Amino acid sequence: MFDLQEVAIRLVEERARHSFSQNALAEKTGKSRQQYINYETGRSEMTVGFLYELNQLGFDIHYIITGVRNADIKKPTSEPTGQINNIQGNVSGVITGAGSTVHQVNTNQHITRTKAEVKAGIEHITDEQKANLQRLVNEIVELEGKYRTTGSAKNHQAVWRSLNAKLKVTSYHLIPLDKYETARKHLQSWIGRLNSSKTATKKNSDGVRKSRYAYVHTNLKKFELDEWFREYLQDKHGVLSMTELDDKRLDQAYQAVAYQVRKLSK
Repeated sequence: MFDLQEVAIRLVEERARHSFSQNALAEKTGKSRQQYINYETGRSEMTVGFLYELNQLGFDIHYIITGVRNADIKKPTSEPTGQINNIQGNVSGVITGAGSTVHQVNTNQHITRTKAEVKAGIEHITDEQKANLQRLVNEIVELEGKYRTTGSAKNHQAVWRSLNAKLKVTSYHLIPLDKYETARKHLQSWIGRLNSSKTATKKNSDGVRKSRYAYVHTNLKKFELDEWFREYLQDKHGVLSMTELDDKRLDQAYQAVAYQVRKLSK
C-alpha cells in the first residue's frame, strides 16, 4: 500500500546514507530547494525524472518506494578519461584508448529480476487502525508547530522515527497487531504532553479546555465511566459539571480520566 509520508521518510534515510545535504541533492537532481523539501515532507509526489536522477546517484529506489532493500543496488561508477572508442549496438566490448584493437562479440542478454515485496497480513494492524495512528501523528505535528519554536518543532519524520524506535518496522501497515496499543498510547501521551505544556496553556486556554472536554466525553462513553466521573467531581471538586472547574482543576480531572483509561486498556 503506497503511503507518501513513509516514502518521504525513506528518502531522508537514503539521503543521509549517501551523505548529501538537502541543498546538494536538490542541485544534483535539478530541483529547487523548496521542490526537494516538498518531497522530503511528503507534500508532493516524486516525479519519474527525480527518481531517475536518484537512481543515477546510486540511491535504492526500490527501498524508497516499497520499504524493502534491493540486493542489486546500482552503484555510481567513475567516468573513463582520455580518448575512447564508442561502440554502439547490441554488443559486449572493451573500452580502449585510441589506436588499440577492439574485439567485440554480439550478445543477447536477458536479465530477470525479482522484486521482494512485503505484504501486510492478519498479524498486522487494520487499515482503520493505521488511519487512526496517522491521524494522531498529524495531530502531533500540528501541535508541535503550534506550541514549539520553529527550530524545535517535530515534523512527520521525527514523530515516525520516535514511533519506529519502539516498533522496528518500515511502514505503518507492517505494525504488528499486538503492538497497536503501544503505538496509540505512545502518540496519545505525546499529545497530552503538548496540550499540558505551559506554552499551550498560555497560548490557547480555550482550545485546551475544548480538547479536555472532548477527550473526557469520548472516554466516559467508551469505557462507561459516567457514574464514576460524577462521583469524582462531587467528592474531589464539589461540583456537578467539569465546566465549573478552572484550568488547573480541569487538568486534574483530565488526568484522572486518562489514568482510568490506561488502567482499563491493559
